[in-house]
Amino acid sequence: HRLACPPALIPDAVAVLPAPQNLSVQSTNMKHVLTWSPVVMPEEIIHYSVEYQGEYESLYMSHIWIPSSWCSPTAGPECDITDDITATVPYNLRVRATLGSQTSAWSTLKQPFNRNSTILTPPGMEVTQDGFHLVIKLEDLGPQFEYFVAYWRKESGAEEHVKMVRNGGVPVHLETMEPGSAFCVKAQTFVKAIGRHSAFSQAECVKVQGETLPLALALFAFVGFMLILVVVPLSIWKMGRLLRHACCPVVVLPDTLKITSSPQKLISCRREEVEVCAMAGLSSKELLGVFI
Repeated sequence: HRLACPPALIPDAVAVLPAPQNLSVQSTNMKHVLTWSPVVMPEEIIHYSVEYQGEYESLYMSHIWIPSSWCSPTAGPECDITDDITATVPYNLRVRATLGSQTSAWSTLKQPFNRNSTILTPPGMEVTQDGFHLVIKLEDLGPQFEYFVAYWRKESGAEEHVKMVRNGGVPVHLETMEPGSAFCVKAQTFVKAIGRHSAFSQAECVKVQGETLPLALALFAFVGFMLILVVVPLSIWKMGRLLRHACCPVVVLPDTLKITSSPQKLISCRREEVEVCAMAGLSSKELLGVFI
């Protein structure tokens, strides 16, 4: 007869490492994170491996699985798979636990994940004024994002303008505002890769300090400016003429002092008169001598 081994001498069955459960993907603004319930082993550190399979791998590469870029392995019960999801197609995802040489079975995400299901939220924005300039700075959500910014004057019936901003994190000038005016701004994101956009953010409004000039006052200022342009040069010209006449008056000679002949003729005439007078003087002396 064979002796039966005492129950205490029968080795324990090898414990099977349980597989992770409750796989799900949280995706917001094109950031995708796979999460699962952690495997609990007292006083042990469990590691996990994550693999994915896209449409190309499923159809053209014999259903191969590719290890995730950041989670092979990982110690936490989550994995950022953003860099692995590079196309807008369904992706299968799976994860398993590892403890030393033990590995669990693979747990697969129940429904394939497609990045077009990501939740898009309005961008954070900072609306400021730089002097009379309306400036907006949008949250930088990554290179896949573009932004539509709507802005309008805060008054009844004002027209809404829309401007596309291609990069976040950079101040962008929207409008030059008049003193006392107010403008409101709102923004939304757009992701061309999935053809979707977010809702608009809550509007933010800013007002330029100072009061606008009344229309009548503005017209009066304009007319005054034009008058100054015309009157001041004319007044300067008139004043110059008055000063010139006061300092250097024009002397009008009487007719008797006016020279009608040329100076050379006048000199010649004067010489002839002097000679005639001299001859007349000599004749007078000769006559006087005769009588004496």
